[in-house]
Amino acid sequence: MFKRLAVAGATAALLFGSAVPALALTVNVGVGNGDIEQSNFGGVVNSVHTSANSGRNANFALAAGVQGINSGSASSASLVSTQLNTNLVTCGCAGSAVNLGVSNGDIEQRNVGFVYNHVHTNANTGGNLNAGGLVLLQGTKTGVASSVSVVDSIVNYNQVGPN
Repeated sequence: MFKRLAVAGATAALLFGSAVPALALTVNVGVGNGDIEQSNFGGVVNSVHTSANSGRNANFALAAGVQGINSGSASSASLVSTQLNTNLVTCGCAGSAVNLGVSNGDIEQRNVGFVYNHVHTNANTGGNLNAGGLVLLQGTKTGVASSVSVVDSIVNYNQVGPN
């Protein structure tokens, strides 16, 4: 009985496939045909520390006419990019399939993702000190302190599309 059903199903699929050749159609007959299974597991730990410091300068004098501190700029930059568990299915099997039987043309995607980002970015031109006993003129000139952090994480991205 099962053999007759399988033969009848295959015959119907072949007749249908030959009668409609203009359609972009996938025909799956039987059990487990055209299945796509994708499984991912991932773990990422990013710990980034970026620091720049032109500060904490000191100038001490007991007797001076002019004393000063002139320091430059401090810049600090961090960039962390993480892409985890990406599945791309471009088989033409989604949306335009005729499935006769059991488990035909199934698409299963399983993702597990773990991302831990700890980013510490620091720029410092401060903490400068001018000290003296008999000082006529004291001054501190520092540059610009700039700090930038960029974190870009894409986790568990699935795409099913045409060829």
